[in-house]
Amino acid sequence: MPILVSFSDGSHNRAANVDRFPALCPRCNERIAPRFVAAAVRVGCWRQICFQCTNDHCRGLFLGAYLAEGTATCRFVNCEPVRALEDASSPEVKEVSPRFSRLYDEALAAETVGLTQLFRLGLCSAFQRLVTDFCKFENPAECDAIEQMPFADCVALYVVDSGLGNCLRRAAPAIEEPPAWAQHLLEGSEERLKGLVRLTVNFVESTLLANHLINTSMAHTADPMAGAIPWTPVLGGHPRSVL
Repeated sequence: MPILVSFSDGSHNRAANVDRFPALCPRCNERIAPRFVAAAVRVGCWRQICFQCTNDHCRGLFLGAYLAEGTATCRFVNCEPVRALEDASSPEVKEVSPRFSRLYDEALAAETVGLTQLFRLGLCSAFQRLVTDFCKFENPAECDAIEQMPFADCVALYVVDSGLGNCLRRAAPAIEEPPAWAQHLLEGSEERLKGLVRLTVNFVESTLLANHLINTSMAHTADPMAGAIPWTPVLGGHPRSVL
């Protein structure tokens, strides 16, 4: 719904409808309903609105850039300043897919500045990269073949009947033909795609952590005294650690 805003040019106010306020703070990268502070006319067709983040842990000021389309309407373009996102990927995910983090961070950065189409393309690329790399990780002897095959074939051959496939099927029920399901995974809203990425990340992390714990348990079972502190008996029969 259009929002009526009064833009100041220094001596007069010009009323115009803007298509929307930003939904993401460029400083803290959190979803917000920003507080309007002031609006001004810039050079030519450009308009600028100052907002305050409503996130209690941020409360920073930022600017929204708008492009006037005619005399009474303005279209949101982007926000500034944009704060670079910190790499929040776990070591487990980086071990499986080093390229995923860069693709996902770039997608979120595109969302921050209002580049919706780039955001969606980035999410699709990040999701496909993570799924493909996880399939390669679980099938090391077939890495080259998996890397070269279309994503639909990768899903059909390595994901549909796997643990990852069972996990994703809960969020995106499979269509009869596996290639069609691969396309179905990439459709829908940006929020749905982001949810599938997070679901896949969580599955990869939990799988690798479980494997690590199993391997650690097997190592201790094979050598139950591994890492134990040696001791010698003392008077009274109580053990004394030898440090």
